[in-house]
Amino acid sequence: MFYRNGIPWLRRLLLALSLYFIPLDHLQAAPQEVYLVTSAYPPYFGPELPNGGVITEIVREAFRRSGYTAKLEFLPWARCLAYAKSGKVDGLFGVWHLKERESFLLYADPMPPIQLGFYTRANSKIQYKTFEDLRPYVIGTVQSYGDPPNFVAAKLNTDVAPDDKRNLAKLQAGRVDLILIEKGVARYLLTHEFPTMLDELVWIDPPVSTNLQYVALSLATQRAKELQQAFRAG
Repeated sequence: MFYRNGIPWLRRLLLALSLYFIPLDHLQAAPQEVYLVTSAYPPYFGPELPNGGVITEIVREAFRRSGYTAKLEFLPWARCLAYAKSGKVDGLFGVWHLKERESFLLYADPMPPIQLGFYTRANSKIQYKTFEDLRPYVIGTVQSYGDPPNFVAAKLNTDVAPDDKRNLAKLQAGRVDLILIEKGVARYLLTHEFPTMLDELVWIDPPVSTNLQYVALSLATQRAKELQQAFRAG
């Protein structure tokens, strides 16, 4: 056996190799990644908006300040919910707080509010004070969005579409009498996607509800509480 300064040479070699192969994350902490998904909801968030939209920027920056890199992806909404339930993603962002989602989501602090209500055709003359006034009409809604509880409880005549753009087209074509839609989203889509409909479709008061937007973490993962606290801190 070879000795050098009283220490076996082989032991020195093994010590040197063990130091050489220490993972870099033990020497310098790298940002952790959080993977969140949602469905495009312009003008608040969407892949075509500058930096993904204001809500996307808030989410990304809040996690950055807590040492996380936020990977934010836009997918069909039904798939977003399925991924969050199964733990395939860390959670959702820009989501509304609904009681039925608490079984699989842990909500963080709220972000800016949005206003839900009705759009109709400018020539329809539909007005309402209570939901009872809307019983004669067909109302377009969006699949899996999670309609406001007071609207659901009224059990009005609804017709489901896959997204808001489809609903606006159905309204303009006369296939529904009203649609339930977020006010800013409707204005954005009409301005950018359907400019010829701008004077044909109008918002009617009163709004149905004002909803806050949230980051909601999947309870199917092992770090929902950790990420909730990280977002709050950021």
